[in-house]
Amino acid sequence: MEYEQILAEQRDDVLLLTLNRPERLNAWTPRMSAELAHAIEAANGNDSIGAVVVTGAGRGFCAGADISANFAQNLDGAEAAAAPQPARTRDWVELCRESKPLIAAINGPAVGVGLTMVLPFDVLLAADTAKLSARFVKMGLVPELASSHFLVARCGFGTASWLALSGTTVLG
Repeated sequence: MEYEQILAEQRDDVLLLTLNRPERLNAWTPRMSAELAHAIEAANGNDSIGAVVVTGAGRGFCAGADISANFAQNLDGAEAAAAPQPARTRDWVELCRESKPLIAAINGPAVGVGLTMVLPFDVLLAADTAKLSARFVKMGLVPELASSHFLVARCGFGTASWLALSGTTVLG
């Protein structure tokens, strides 16, 4: 697979994956998701890679789903039906849980799916510039990717409830 929205660089026994849409604060797209899954699966099959680090290009980690790229065409049912959808190779949470060690190097805003996609990772490292938010409630959406489970596992029931129900942004 040719990567358009991520960069992949092997440094010794670590694969560095960089979300590479800095002009959109690395907003998530189905293409980005497919590229990340492909790169992680490839790393799992490569004996020279011991761990995978995921970070973002520029000043953001991942600003959440790119609404303009993903959902604008779905406002018209005819266009939505005709829109090409990337093949899903496997479930994201399953891939993360069965992978070599995954480390999130959160260098800036990680909002919505930008936060939930890394919750199943093994290690989360947040820079002082990181801003983390599960803003789904502010948009009338339900959190995805088992984030209600992983938020509780990471920070306890009380804090997870506060984050999910308030949409509060916390700093790294």
